Amino acid sequence: MIKKLFPIAFGFTALLVLLTLDGNCQIAISDTISGVLIDTVYLVEDTIIVAPGDSLIIEPGAVLLFNFVTTAEIFGYFYAVGTEEDSIIFCSASEEFEWSTINFRNSGYTTAELGYCHFSQASKSAINIFFDANVHIHHSTVENNHANWGGGIYISYASPLIEYCVVRNNWSVNNGGGIYNTHSNSVIENCLVYNNSSDNGGGGSGQGGGGICANHGSSVTINNCLIYDNDTFGRGGGIVCNDESNAYISRSAIYGNSSTHQGGGLFITFANPVIENCTIYNNSADSSGSGMGIYYTSLPDIKNCLIYNNNNVGVDILYAPDPEITYSDIFGNTGGEIVFDSLAVPGLGINSAINANGDSCDVFFNIMLEPLLVDPLSANFALTANSPCIDAGSPFSALDPDGTVADIGAMYFPQLNQNIIADLVITMQGDNVYLSWTAIPAAEIYHIYRAEEPYFDISGMTPLGNSITPEYLDVEGGAGEKWFYAVSWE
Repeated sequence: MIKKLFPIAFGFTALLVLLTLDGNCQIAISDTISGVLIDTVYLVEDTIIVAPGDSLIIEPGAVLLFNFVTTAEIFGYFYAVGTEEDSIIFCSASEEFEWSTINFRNSGYTTAELGYCHFSQASKSAINIFFDANVHIHHSTVENNHANWGGGIYISYASPLIEYCVVRNNWSVNNGGGIYNTHSNSVIENCLVYNNSSDNGGGGSGQGGGGICANHGSSVTINNCLIYDNDTFGRGGGIVCNDESNAYISRSAIYGNSSTHQGGGLFITFANPVIENCTIYNNSADSSGSGMGIYYTSLPDIKNCLIYNNNNVGVDILYAPDPEITYSDIFGNTGGEIVFDSLAVPGLGINSAINANGDSCDVFFNIMLEPLLVDPLSANFALTANSPCIDAGSPFSALDPDGTVADIGAMYFPQLNQNIIADLVITMQGDNVYLSWTAIPAAEIYHIYRAEEPYFDISGMTPLGNSITPEYLDVEGGAGEKWFYAVSWE
């Protein structure tokens, strides 16, 4: 081991040395710290603190390796924004042990922005946000962390903005395998939340929530997200809303999640969330309500939603006398579409009327028809041109981006002059990505677009190229990359 003094552009109270360990240079840091951490490797030997009134800026490419159970305590200004090519890493210094967490603490001083960061191997949630700390997290990955609550991110009495992030492979002993909210008003947008797990032998008032848990009066907004392949030993494999947590969930696909008890996709109890334009597909529950479980005086407002092909009851309603379920399509759920207790809502789920499209529906304009999606087995939930979900949403909802009446489900079918291909099929050919679609007789040329994030408006996507035939080979797609594609024509 070689040690020598090394100048750096930040303040500290601990001794600063340059360590050469296994050929890698690491700057040891601990205690109170401020200023700038440049693009190099840092060994966090003990807890680091950004005091109230102080600031710490971490430049792109910096790597922070935390010793066993070490913590970062942030009371001041914290700015860690990397780039797409040069992210900032927060992880354990060794595969043999885990570090603790980053705590954002103080409502009077703490302001933080985290972008293009990677957090892993934390044992008390990678990120904890408390007491109205002003935190914005974007374009970051939180994976392979765990905690008692909130395996990836824990939020208490705060309102962070989390967008364009990946939260995956985290787990909690109790609730919120990916993200846990208590007394919080988080905004979670354009995120992927998958392969998280909760309630591994534990319990807690949050009920479960493999992907996301909203508990204790949390008004969480979840918009344009993909929430899939999460699981819980409790309830709510994808999402749980509990204890007056009046979440707003919109334009999101919730699929492939599982629960040992109720609510494979969502579990709602003692709560009044609004769930709008969501696709709830192929979730499972060992008990009931594999699509959605609504229990104990909950009054959710569910509209324009597709609840499809879940492996048990689509919607299970118990001791919840008057949930609002309107303008939705509930179909193909193996245990039945809607199951009630004795407090059933009169007319719900019984075809006795005709909607604006001329299809049979119940008195709340819910249909029970095959939605005709492009390729749900490959998570392509786009509507085909003949789908009964087109223009079957609430006429009182906001219009779809093409100016027509709201469609049912997370993805609308572009009509009028949008000229967006709806039946795009994406397959891998070695390291290349092959796109194909049904030919448009009037098309003279097709335009291909690609983006890193889901549900982008086409104006925010990167043009890849053009084609005069209904196919395109993206040779730059690359194995192991995650891309989202769109094709337009003229």
